[in-house]
Amino acid sequence: MADGVVAADPATANNEVYLEVSLNQTQKPSLFRFVVRDGHLYASPATLRELGLQVADVHADLLPVEHDGIVVAYDVAGQRATITAPLSQMVLATTRLDARATADTPSATPLGMFLSYDADAIRSGNGGNVVIAPALKIFGLGRATLQTNGIVQSSSTGDGWHTRAIRLDTSARWTFPDRALEVVVGDTLTDGPDWSRQTRMGGVRVGTNYHSLQPYRVLAPGPVFNGESAVPSNVELYVNGIKQYEGQAPVGRFVVNGTPSMEGLGNAQLVVTDAFGRSRSIDIPFYGTQRLLAPGLDDWSVALGRVRLDYGAKSSHYAPDTALDASWRRGINPYFTGEAHLEASRGLREGGLGGAWLLGRAGVVHAAWAGSDAGALRGSQTAWGYQWSNGRFSFAFDSLRTHGDYRDLAAVESGFLPPRVSESANAGVSLATLGSFNLTYAHLQYVQQPASRLLGLYWSRSMGSHWFVNAGGSIDLDHHDQRSFSLGLTVLLDNQRQGRASVQRSQAQTISEMDMAKMARVNGDIGWRLQARHDDTGGNGGLAEATWLTEAVQLTGGVAQDGGDRQYHLAASGSVLWMGHSLFASRQVTDGFALVDTGYPNVPVKLENRPYGTTNRSGQIILTPLFPFQQNHVSIDPSGLPANVRVPVRDKIVVPGASGAAKASFELAQVHAAIVILHDAKGEAIPMGSTVHRAGTSDTGDDTIVGYDGEVYLENLSASNALEIDAPNGRCTARFGYAAHDADIPRIGPVTCIAETAK
Repeated sequence: MADGVVAADPATANNEVYLEVSLNQTQKPSLFRFVVRDGHLYASPATLRELGLQVADVHADLLPVEHDGIVVAYDVAGQRATITAPLSQMVLATTRLDARATADTPSATPLGMFLSYDADAIRSGNGGNVVIAPALKIFGLGRATLQTNGIVQSSSTGDGWHTRAIRLDTSARWTFPDRALEVVVGDTLTDGPDWSRQTRMGGVRVGTNYHSLQPYRVLAPGPVFNGESAVPSNVELYVNGIKQYEGQAPVGRFVVNGTPSMEGLGNAQLVVTDAFGRSRSIDIPFYGTQRLLAPGLDDWSVALGRVRLDYGAKSSHYAPDTALDASWRRGINPYFTGEAHLEASRGLREGGLGGAWLLGRAGVVHAAWAGSDAGALRGSQTAWGYQWSNGRFSFAFDSLRTHGDYRDLAAVESGFLPPRVSESANAGVSLATLGSFNLTYAHLQYVQQPASRLLGLYWSRSMGSHWFVNAGGSIDLDHHDQRSFSLGLTVLLDNQRQGRASVQRSQAQTISEMDMAKMARVNGDIGWRLQARHDDTGGNGGLAEATWLTEAVQLTGGVAQDGGDRQYHLAASGSVLWMGHSLFASRQVTDGFALVDTGYPNVPVKLENRPYGTTNRSGQIILTPLFPFQQNHVSIDPSGLPANVRVPVRDKIVVPGASGAAKASFELAQVHAAIVILHDAKGEAIPMGSTVHRAGTSDTGDDTIVGYDGEVYLENLSASNALEIDAPNGRCTARFGYAAHDADIPRIGPVTCIAETAK
């Protein structure tokens, strides 16, 4: 008999028993059938497989549990078996521990709309210019959101003011976040691989949108980290020294996937600590890239409509022919992502294939080819590139060239031809003592235009935690006389103020600037910026401006001097929001916002533990910006509320959905409460500890006891109340009236409690 096996009771020898089982410190959820023979446990092959143990002979009637390193401790009195088995004798499924963030359930989205605006007014010696950019959005329509935006511009010239209004985009959007799917009807922008050009269209677009609808998701393949443990263990994953995941792994093999988005070489460390406190670590080097998709992940888009023409100049000018734009990307495996793109209209057929390959730790290479047929015009486009980085050194090259008469939708419909050559290269090194160096090269050439080739060298370094210096220079390789050089120094004075000095030399002109600025970060802040500028050609000047940040609007005003020209400007940005049956003026709403409703005015509200503002007369306030599909911490400070107001919760997590809108109700409620002073017929306080019961009810949930000096705290009072008190000297009844109070909890009494024998 092995050590730890308790001798069998003779009464159960060679008998059938049903036992609780613990396997490698893991309690199994049900009872299992065993047979006891001479103090040893036997089980059927089916039972052993259910426990997760390997079975040597599947045709046997009974097999010994204890064999080949498996140790069994049989507790007769407790009717349980404790089994310890090596991993080699176990058959368990691999547990997947996903380090990726999961979706948070979006908060409620009430019906509403907002009109956001950016307004700029400029006045100079030559006249004036006013530009207003409004945007209207209607939300809370189920999965749908309606939106439109535009520009209104008014200019003053010698013959008066001239005004024009231009519509930019109008669309309806339906979203399905669980599938990262969106449908857009109206004005839209096509989506495709890097080697295609985006096109504005009016029509319908259907496709995935992970960045807006699943921002928490890691799209890149990422490495998979494998491990195993014979007992339940705690698993920690560190990437480049930063903890990315911690969770519990059951007995057996496990994998951890879903590392954060990163580029270049990285090092991961998997730390496994078992139930006995023993730790071991596994170091795993890997290469991260955003060019690839995780295996099995599809990113696609299909747009059908008419190409938008003269965008920003005309409100509704579309090409006469219907066009199709379709793109697809798929992660084939952890090392390859395939790409395809198609464009078509009455006079065009264009399509191409491409892909990106992960070369282990040697970097990423990508390539694509596309061909087009536009009647008599035929051509092709080739693209390829390579990227590699290890955190200290980096190199990247991208090339896109067209051949023959290559055309796409933008070229056929609007006449904007693609570049003949578009190439760039970058080599960088980051050294702790010398700083960061970057050597860049760019080559751009359009059809029937001269080439432009630029070579630049840039350097930057931080000195301590508050000083930063940078320098750079560039030269036009086709016009050597076109050179530039710059040098800059920045100092952070505190978390809001900074200063900067710079000098730039370009051809025969030298410009020197000095800046001081203070940022406006929270409501009520006033920010400012002062700049002095010297131009050795005589264009001295500068500017002074201030920004005021409030709950309702951000205001900016200033004056700028450039040589003999002086310019004044005013700017305002904000939103007018209707939500929760109330109208608000708010700072400009961008990605996400929330209506906070307390029901009480002047309640301080915090966003991410930072003071934001106080509720209005209706007890509401708008908070912005918030992050959609992510947790945003909203809290209130109830210290200024009346004493008779109950605060169920002070903190809430708000998660805006696809529309960006959310509502957080704190459900504060006035409590009808009072402190009642109870005396007996002799005028003495009812003894402490006496039980108080509401007369006329059988519910004892509201029963309480008398405190010092006959005082008792009561809630949910009505205009007329009756109490039954069980005191040491007998039962008595007290009756009193109550009138609601706006702020304080009143003290009522003394109230005489009349003994039942005296009724």
